[in-house]
Amino acid sequence: MSEAKIWGEAYYQPGWQNIIATSHSIPIALIGFLVCWLLDWKWGAILCVSMVFHCLLDLPVHHDDAHRHFYPFSDYRFYSPVSYWDINHHARIAGGVEAALVLIASPIVMGLLKTPYTKGILIVIDVVYILLYGWMLGINVLNLKSLKTWGLILLALVTPLIIFASTSKEQSLKKFQYYKMTLWNKLSNNKLR
Repeated sequence: MSEAKIWGEAYYQPGWQNIIATSHSIPIALIGFLVCWLLDWKWGAILCVSMVFHCLLDLPVHHDDAHRHFYPFSDYRFYSPVSYWDINHHARIAGGVEAALVLIASPIVMGLLKTPYTKGILIVIDVVYILLYGWMLGINVLNLKSLKTWGLILLALVTPLIIFASTSKEQSLKKFQYYKMTLWNKLSNNKLR
């Protein structure tokens, strides 16, 4: 299918909407977290918490493609006036804020990653964010005669260097008291067993 058909037709079909609703459901993620917590499955609990945070970040940035975040208990959708992708609904601002948050968090995350592969994935994510945001602003990356294009390419190339130079594992761990203050440790200390 073409992208236009995927996002214009297939995305809105009932089957796909139920899959999307299930994967964007705050109650399902919370139930999943509770089950993982009771079974003492750390990675499952972290996944479920990240799903809740994803849903909370999704709520204010979906306009006509809003999710059913309270499924299966409710089919309510919050139609935000802001969209992270639709330029007719302030996507240039929302997308810029999202890209900035990703780039700001990257040095912290880089210090916590252990393998070159995971660090490489983070750099690829940052470069993709920069290029997609440039596309959202109307910058054609293929037009090598454009000063805006070269600025965007320069930013995409310099960002990994800034990330590598800005932090180390020790700094990240110290800043966030990684070993002492993780969500899992807080929850483990409060378990009623």
